[in-house]
Amino acid sequence: MEQSKELIILGVPFNGDGTTPECENPPNCLRQAGLLECLQTRGRTVIDLGNVKIPEFDGKRDVETKNI
Repeated sequence: MEQSKELIILGVPFNGDGTTPECENPPNCLRQAGLLECLQTRGRTVIDLGNVKIPEFDGKRDVETKNI
């Protein structure tokens, strides 16, 4: 069976609670480090769908758990 040469990339920025601000963004770091180009030079077709949108932080935390 022949392996597909097409890769679809979807980034998921995150922090501990899944909201902004102070959101870590490993997908952008990997892009800036050249991951997509590296895959392409190895014969892959790369389709980059960007990043998943995450909710804006509204400043409210659960009174009991302190979680957002």
